Amino acid sequence: MAAVASFAGAPGQPRLDHRPLNLGAAKQPLRYMWYFNTTPDNIPAQVPYLHAEPARVAHWRERLDTMLPRGLKRIGLAWTGRPTHPNDRRRSMRLARLLRLAEAGPAAFVSLQKPMPDADVETMKAFNGMTDLSNDLTDFGETPLYRVFEMVKREAARHGVMAVSSEIVGMIPKKALEQAAEWFLQVENFDSSLILENRLAAVMGGKMAVGGLRAGVEPFVEQLAAPTATPGGGSASAAAGAMAAGLAVMVASMSRGKKAYMQHETQLSAAIASLTPLREELKAAVDADAESYNSVMKAYKAAKADEKSGERRIEAALKEATAVPLGVAEKAYEVAQLVKLLEPITNPNMKSDLTTASALALAAITGALANVEINLASIEDEAFAAEVRQRTSRLRS
Repeated sequence: MAAVASFAGAPGQPRLDHRPLNLGAAKQPLRYMWYFNTTPDNIPAQVPYLHAEPARVAHWRERLDTMLPRGLKRIGLAWTGRPTHPNDRRRSMRLARLLRLAEAGPAAFVSLQKPMPDADVETMKAFNGMTDLSNDLTDFGETPLYRVFEMVKREAARHGVMAVSSEIVGMIPKKALEQAAEWFLQVENFDSSLILENRLAAVMGGKMAVGGLRAGVEPFVEQLAAPTATPGGGSASAAAGAMAAGLAVMVASMSRGKKAYMQHETQLSAAIASLTPLREELKAAVDADAESYNSVMKAYKAAKADEKSGERRIEAALKEATAVPLGVAEKAYEVAQLVKLLEPITNPNMKSDLTTASALALAAITGALANVEINLASIEDEAFAAEVRQRTSRLRS
């Protein structure tokens, strides 16, 4: 999935929408540099570009090391958009057009193209056995759609243009659109179960009980009690953090708008806006923690068949299994700080709810950090371990 923005210039600026500028095709790249005042001094521009978490970078570096030849430049390629787009002939090309790259010298090529056009499958062979990773580029949770779009808008505004539309190329997960809708509509206390179709599907699929509060929480508690490794303490820690955030949102929401707390309206709204995505991320971590544990177990099994690459796979899986509870601890810490902020500006009759939220957040931090430490004990990368311990040190105070 990819999102492509179209631009319309401010007064006196060029238009960058689906209608091409009236420039010769060969001169267009140079003209764009002239229009945007691009010089060697402002490449790269000093803007908040997207970034990856260190653990994610380490994971992909380890993975690419096992798949690609060492000592070669690594070049990722994406060359075509949606064929049914009315302007596709101006925005896509055949892979054959890039064959000069393959002829320029030894390099390790990686396909980032989604989907892969049938006509280009054969051409891929000319790129020194191009590795196709397109099916692995699915983690919209790490870089949400709305964040990408906002970054594109911000960079466009820096050049005096604005985004007027966007396009979905290929398929997109429903969850990504739900996240975008929550972000752009600024829906308070949003939960995916508030969407009618999601609620009906959950009830019909047996994932959500119709009945009292016990019916909602019982399945997870029983899964914790089952004699299986997952879900375990990591998932329980994430759930505790999510409950802490939920309680804090409830207290803030029940004080906001009341006459006695009008002077705190801005602070209450800001707290709710911060706690809502934290709650969603912590809920997602309940499954993510279990999945990361399962990945570690798979890596150990695979190592028995291939000892040489097995150790690298185990190390990468352990780093991922460390990153998940580390994220839970950091998010729960944010929740705990917000709970403290709410105490003096909310209804004192709800103090017990905030006390419970604080205790749940502390439990989430304690449990998540215990999972971090047990994984670090098996990781050989000392630099990674040192970085993680530096991040955890502030959470223990």
